Amino acid sequence: MNPNALAGAVAVAQKAVPELAKLKKATTNLEAVFAKQLMEQLAKGTKIFGEGPQAEVYGDLFTQAIGESVAKRGALGIGDLMYRQTAPRVLAETARKLAPENP
Repeated sequence: MNPNALAGAVAVAQKAVPELAKLKKATTNLEAVFAKQLMEQLAKGTKIFGEGPQAEVYGDLFTQAIGESVAKRGALGIGDLMYRQTAPRVLAETARKLAPENP
């Protein structure tokens, strides 16, 4: 393997770490939103917390907590799938930025 190519790949990876961390957080948050909406639809029509405005607030907090927990564990796999599909683009963009101006 070419040592210069290896050094270049390492430089790209190091430079891309913050962007990849942001991407991971964004994809996990998107999975959490989806899981929350899924839980809301599943809980529709149930009276787990009773009736009234307090029940609505508790129900919303409950579905949000479940959604975040599901996303954190990657139970649905949506966030991980989006991350794996998008991370190569982040790496390619980082490599493009680090490439010399003269082709």
